[in-house]
Amino acid sequence: MARQRITQSFPSKLSALLERFRAEERPEIEALFRDVLEDERALKISNLWEQPEPTVTYWIFLLTGIDQEEEMEIAIPLLTWKAFFAKDSAQVLCIQSSERQFFRCCSTHFGTIICPTLLLGDTSEMQNFIKIEPQLLFKLGSEKGELRRFMARIHLLIENGSTLREVKAQLGTEHFWSGFNVVFSEVEGLVSLGTINTNMEEMSQVQNPVCFLSHNRQDKNLVRGVASILHGYGIETWFDEWEILPGDKITEKIEEGLSQATSVVIFLSPHAVASEWVKEEMHTALYQTISTGRLQIIPVVVTQCRIPLLLSNYSRIEVGDDKTQIADKIQRAILRITGKPPVRRQNN
Repeated sequence: MARQRITQSFPSKLSALLERFRAEERPEIEALFRDVLEDERALKISNLWEQPEPTVTYWIFLLTGIDQEEEMEIAIPLLTWKAFFAKDSAQVLCIQSSERQFFRCCSTHFGTIICPTLLLGDTSEMQNFIKIEPQLLFKLGSEKGELRRFMARIHLLIENGSTLREVKAQLGTEHFWSGFNVVFSEVEGLVSLGTINTNMEEMSQVQNPVCFLSHNRQDKNLVRGVASILHGYGIETWFDEWEILPGDKITEKIEEGLSQATSVVIFLSPHAVASEWVKEEMHTALYQTISTGRLQIIPVVVTQCRIPLLLSNYSRIEVGDDKTQIADKIQRAILRITGKPPVRRQNN
């Protein structure tokens, strides 16, 4: 009976070990083993925070917050897959452009990003990464469960030992996309493999967007509202009220702002067109565009007016005095976000 109880209470190896002890020693040794096993099985709240398995994949979802409804259709499946399926074997971050420090870090690390974009790495440093473009994300996000299955399939490949290069090759095969409501021929160009340049000197030359707002004081209230919204979106914004302090030399500060800018937004109205300040800022911006080729000029028509001849060749924003619409369109232009709607599958 004793042997039967031991066999039922302990794993086979421990039961065999107990058989080697004399009968009078066995109860004490058995009690010791039982205590050790109970301690091992006891679960404490602190154990819940321990990571039970190593992370296999790292995902960063960059979004703007402009198309919130459509971007949420992508973010929710990402976070659901992480929370309920992958758990600790995957890490998922959703970073909005308003999180300026984190968004800048990603912009510098991965280069110019068109949002929304999904980035995948197999290490936390993400030295090598796969980038999934917005068009493919919208296609996957438009069908229930598609995005979760897409992530799970990639995750399994890496978990089974595939490198990112091998995963990228798999994404270029019809076999990978079997079972998805995605036309295989449309995937080409929407997935790319990237490698981070570890040369810090070259990385330091990557410039974050700086938006200079050129305007006349008669339009100050509107421009102030646009500046605040752009700042909230995480875009570095040069607005004279914020940058020029008492005692500063105005021309030097404006010259400094224009030299740092990557985009110049020119607010056009009858007052602005007649303003010498706006004319000088426009001419300086146009000269920098011609000489460097790196400055973006974005005209915004606030009220109907004569468009300066030198700006007539530029596509303009014409939304009246709605500051939110103006800021959204400026952000789209700076981040190169097209207004093309996502492709959605028609239900027969």
